[in-house]
Amino acid sequence: MAVDQTSVDLLSLDDVGQLLDARLREAEAALTALTTAPGGEPPPLGDFHDANETADRHEAIRAVYVQRLRRLIDALTAAKQTTGTIAASYLTVETQNAADTARIVAELRPGV
Repeated sequence: MAVDQTSVDLLSLDDVGQLLDARLREAEAALTALTTAPGGEPPPLGDFHDANETADRHEAIRAVYVQRLRRLIDALTAAKQTTGTIAASYLTVETQNAADTARIVAELRPGV
């Protein structure tokens, strides 16, 4: 391949899209687990000073995880959409090239 050429494997792009979709589902499931009961509620540790401090730390850590998961979901969604757009663009170009080739062959061989 020459230095100024680019090659795109559409099957590999499809594979990447499927992997991104699987990771997206996993991240969404983790987010759901942290934002709905029982994961979204403070642990029932009691109502004494140490229990309240531990529950507060637990909530702070949970909030950080939720924030990170939301950023991960945003990044995976963007990557999935971009990969799909790239694949669709290259598929359109390949379809047009195949149609052009068929048209040229038809014009070169009018009786066939």
